Amino acid sequence: MASKMKIRDNPNENYTLFEMANLSWEILKEEWYERGPTQHFLSDFQQDVMNYSQITQNDILAVIFVTFLFTIHRFVLTKLILRPISRYVGFSPKDDVKFSESSCKLFYYSLLYAFEYYLVIYKYPELRYNVTSHWADLTPTSIVPNDILALYIIEAGFYFHSIYATLFVDAWKKDSIAMLIHHALANGLILFSLCFRYHRIGLIVLYLHDVADIFLESSKIVLCFKNKFPNKVLETLSIVGFFGFTFSWFWSRLFLYPQIVLFSTGFIARTMLPEANFYFLFNVMLWSLMCLNVWWFHFILALVYRIATGQTKGVEDTREYVSEKENGAAHHVKNGDATNGSANKKQKAS
Repeated sequence: MASKMKIRDNPNENYTLFEMANLSWEILKEEWYERGPTQHFLSDFQQDVMNYSQITQNDILAVIFVTFLFTIHRFVLTKLILRPISRYVGFSPKDDVKFSESSCKLFYYSLLYAFEYYLVIYKYPELRYNVTSHWADLTPTSIVPNDILALYIIEAGFYFHSIYATLFVDAWKKDSIAMLIHHALANGLILFSLCFRYHRIGLIVLYLHDVADIFLESSKIVLCFKNKFPNKVLETLSIVGFFGFTFSWFWSRLFLYPQIVLFSTGFIARTMLPEANFYFLFNVMLWSLMCLNVWWFHFILALVYRIATGQTKGVEDTREYVSEKENGAAHHVKNGDATNGSANKKQKAS
């Protein structure tokens, strides 16, 4: 099915937000009427995966190896550097857990975003400004450039590690279930887009999402020091970091992401590649990611509201750890006693 709607010469300048939403919706309706799910949906999906998947055994082995490296590196970094620093500073048990966790994540997200920034800003700048470049001359057997392939393998390994870390290493939080869903969704997008050569748009998705996490984790580290050494400088840094995080989240995940990514995959891709596979699969996953971004943003807005109305005097973690009573898991924080992964468990009195 080839859509009757045409792409303008410069879609980034000529489409309004309303037009982007309307055109994407019209394409979605056309797709549903023409190729909606049938009784052979699962068998057809399996056959398409077998016919079009380009991922290799070496790619899979590389992802497993990177996952192992992330896990070992975090264990060594925490044991030999971060925990000794935390003990030297004298963080509370809860902040000891938070400091180690956020320091590792800040290190990883900073390296990943630096790589993404280089690729998007210097190596493939057209991907930012021209959404048609996401799909130009793309075929199911297109060659993935080595630098983008390396990023994909590293990101896939990182998110497999993140699933493990959320379950067995990180302190359990009120949104940990959502984090698991996010990590699984992110890796599904990474691996499927690598399999079927949608790597250009995948690079933009990664670029738009990782920057906010740098502000988040650095702000949480500042909060640990502020709790130990309360002063105006750290208070100011925590506020600056929080509003930097708020702006980067809104700008990259809620403003640019729909315009660049969702419009590109919803309308531009189908108009340029009318026979490309897995239209619904990728768009459902990408919209699910958008829904998670909106859901998490309500935590941010809740804190902004509390600060604006004077209900709290400074920045705090709105994704706090849940108690054992609420969840029953062993790696939670309760009454200031932190347990995380291999930490000692406290026996509850019956």
